[in-house]
Amino acid sequence: MTIRNRRMATVVAALVAALIAWACIRLGGIDLVVKTGDGSVGPADAVVAALAAGHAGWFVVRLLERYTVRPGFWWLRSGRRRSPSRPSGRPISPMASAWWRSPDSTS
Repeated sequence: MTIRNRRMATVVAALVAALIAWACIRLGGIDLVVKTGDGSVGPADAVVAALAAGHAGWFVVRLLERYTVRPGFWWLRSGRRRSPSRPSGRPISPMASAWWRSPDSTS
């Protein structure tokens, strides 16, 4: 399987996961609402969000592969940021924290 095919499969898997999560939330009796449009979140909204996020991630990793020597190193750090509200610089994403342990962490 080529890298491109794996990435397409990842985007499709994200789409399926978003639909499953939406369905589970709806089956649990929770209504997802927003303040724009008609106010409800439907399956099409979940699909569009998953596709947009998947393609954005694909775009970022392609840029990293093209312009950096160690794209994996920088990809893992793309989910991190330092700010006054997060001075430790711990990963924002749970996936980033699974792959990267901050050097200043004590646990």
